[in-house]
Amino acid sequence: MFSMYGCRNDEIRGVFVARFTDDTGSFIKRITLPSLAEPELRLRLSSKKYICELRVFVPSELPVEVSQCDRISGSGTVLCSDAREIPVAWKMTSCHSGFGRSLEGSIEHPFLFGFSGNASNAQDQLDLAREARFFPPEDAEVSPADLSEHETSQVETGGSPWTLPNSIQ
Repeated sequence: MFSMYGCRNDEIRGVFVARFTDDTGSFIKRITLPSLAEPELRLRLSSKKYICELRVFVPSELPVEVSQCDRISGSGTVLCSDAREIPVAWKMTSCHSGFGRSLEGSIEHPFLFGFSGNASNAQDQLDLAREARFFPPEDAEVSPADLSEHETSQVETGGSPWTLPNSIQ
């Protein structure tokens, strides 16, 4: 996620918050983000009930201008200790903040997340995730078993595997 890389600064720190909408799992984590050399961000999340790992792909071509950070979005997967594999999409709202959530229809109780420089702003991003809706592309017929391969091929070709409703873009 670009914000997690900041505006190309290797020492960006922040807060990541996430939850399932049925309150079975809530996560909060301080984050220090890796360099842009990594095409995928992996973030381990632990709660009293679950251990999950968020895996998101970072676009290979990122806008140079700070004013364009809100155009950055991507996809990923959350893998949880209860054997769930949840497809997610994310969107930047600035160069240091953004939100994401599970794709519509992928699980009964959506997984939401937000991130920013501090806990209050990260919570604001989580609130945006609650209102957002991410849909799989209309022409996609991707089963959960094929998801990682599909996402990987989209990243390699520079395509965007998920679409956002016009109200979010």
